[in-house]
Amino acid sequence: MISRHVAYGILIIIFVLSVGIISGRSSRLIRNHDDTAADGTLSSSEYQSMHAPPSFPKERKSVSDCAQVGAPPKHHYQQIMTLVGAVPTHLLRDALEDLRKVTGVTFWALDGTLLNLLRWGRIVNDNDVDVGFVLNDPAIGSHNTTAQYYGLYKLLQAQPWMDPASERDYKNLYHTYKMAKHGKCKLRGGSGPFMQCRHKNGVMIDLFAPGFTVGELTNYSFEDLLPTKDCRSFDSTFPCPRRGSKLLKTWTLNFAVGKNAAPVRSLEYKECVAFSRRKEEQTKERVKEIIDGMRSLDQCGYLSMSDAISDENCQQILRNVGL
Repeated sequence: MISRHVAYGILIIIFVLSVGIISGRSSRLIRNHDDTAADGTLSSSEYQSMHAPPSFPKERKSVSDCAQVGAPPKHHYQQIMTLVGAVPTHLLRDALEDLRKVTGVTFWALDGTLLNLLRWGRIVNDNDVDVGFVLNDPAIGSHNTTAQYYGLYKLLQAQPWMDPASERDYKNLYHTYKMAKHGKCKLRGGSGPFMQCRHKNGVMIDLFAPGFTVGELTNYSFEDLLPTKDCRSFDSTFPCPRRGSKLLKTWTLNFAVGKNAAPVRSLEYKECVAFSRRKEEQTKERVKEIIDGMRSLDQCGYLSMSDAISDENCQQILRNVGL
């Protein structure tokens, strides 16, 4: 016969095993209940984990990997067409590189150029160059628009990719609606004015004085603009506003999409600035390509629009395409 002590030992073992089995089943039931609602839908915690903003790792890429940043995207993106027509991208690259070498002035990418550099590290779907500027001469006030333009014109006409300016050129510079000829500049009227110069290679360069870039806005300041940060520009770099996404929302897309004659004070573009606003380009492949491009820019130390991804409108696009 089994002794009383042995019997007690067997009962204790059975009890312990039973408690372990019940506990395991309960934990699974609790976990399943937490992850899935009674109707089979995902819980809020699992939904949020699936739809969290894309992560942008802080670790840096290698030098060889960063050399590939700014390569053309895989998919075709429609080039914006204006009076100058389609422009080969290598000419846009040359124009930006020539501007970058001009001394005595601080440039920053603006409008379509800024949008493209923050998204791709190169100009993909634009056919001109848009830049803001401020002269480094403290004697010329940043809001003295006329002096800023004439001062910049003197600097540019001394460049080998521009023609020397004659007295007639200076006299006819201001307030004209004529397009600039190769190697020449014109101050365009209308909502600007802005100065339009034409590189000898044919690329149009639109230049905006700081009084117009910043002075027209109530919610964007020089602290948002300067000091500039490096954007990838093809196989080189070009300065960009330190808060580029904000400038796009408060200045560029403010009137470009709203069809206003000029930026509207205190107005901000409410849609997603990170992805194309064309519905046909809001596909999973293209959105992912933009995210991957911005992630590479971040990892190589260049400015991007990764800070705009958390915007709810950008999040809605991610959900729509299944990312």
